[in-house]
Amino acid sequence: MKYKEAVQVVCEEYDKTLGDLAQHMTLRVDMENDPPRYVGFDGSLYMDDEVMELLDTVYCGNYPHVDLMQIDRVSFKRVGEHFLHHVIVEVDGKEYTASADADDPYSEVAVAVRSWLCDKASDLYNILLNAYSSAFWSRIRWRGLRKRFWEVVGEYAGQDVVIHDLLTTDDKENIYYVVATRDGVTLREEVLIDDLETGASRALDEFVSIRLPLEKEELARKEEEERTTAKEKQKHESFYGFTDGMTLMEKGRVVKILDRQYRYNGVVMSRAEHVKSSIESGCTISTRLKANGSTMYCLDTTRSSYYTITKTEYDFARYLMGA
Repeated sequence: MKYKEAVQVVCEEYDKTLGDLAQHMTLRVDMENDPPRYVGFDGSLYMDDEVMELLDTVYCGNYPHVDLMQIDRVSFKRVGEHFLHHVIVEVDGKEYTASADADDPYSEVAVAVRSWLCDKASDLYNILLNAYSSAFWSRIRWRGLRKRFWEVVGEYAGQDVVIHDLLTTDDKENIYYVVATRDGVTLREEVLIDDLETGASRALDEFVSIRLPLEKEELARKEEEERTTAKEKQKHESFYGFTDGMTLMEKGRVVKILDRQYRYNGVVMSRAEHVKSSIESGCTISTRLKANGSTMYCLDTTRSSYYTITKTEYDFARYLMGA
């Protein structure tokens, strides 16, 4: 373990919490991993006063309906992870274990002891992790990396981009700068610190010189795209100004006609879109007299053919050609 002073904190808390019981229980602490993975206990209590001291602590006066004085021995040891313990309660040479299936009262005592050991191990483990983390960050502060907090390294979306914070992986092997806009949300990047003494970070240099300019370019492109889309939407909603000045009733009638969709040469589009694309591709408009004397409105193609259109489409085409 990197920070063995953290174990000292746990040992002191262990002695303070368990009092005299601590001398009958061996504290097991993971010393092989960073951060540590477990805390547990090994112990064996024989004499009546030792056993009853443990059970008094476990039950806190709410004793089960069983003669606890008949218990000759309580032993336990840490097994596996998640603060599990194997517990044996011995009575007249017979052993009772903490089994969920057993309905014997002494097995229930073993279950209660196991639950108490789990809770105590969990509490001490949290204390250990906090002490470990405190020792870790004290070392970081000692190196002075926090001096660079709020150092401005660029600009994005109208905000300063600053060194916002430090973070580390669970194993405490790597430490990163959190580089972000001042709100901590609009832009955020984690960059590895290469030298904990100087605070040098190649990833930070690359972010400032390469990534940040690319992010700004992408932001500008999206903003321009949004502006263009908004303009096109506004144009479409007003049919490029064709409905400006109309009454609500007139506009409603025109919108209903021009927004209706049909299939033109295999492509589905609105009447307005078809008229606009046709005019842009060189088509013209004309009128013809029907046999009954009424006027037929036409959209003449460049292939010497024509579409029959409505009077509204004809007026819209004239408007576009005039514009």
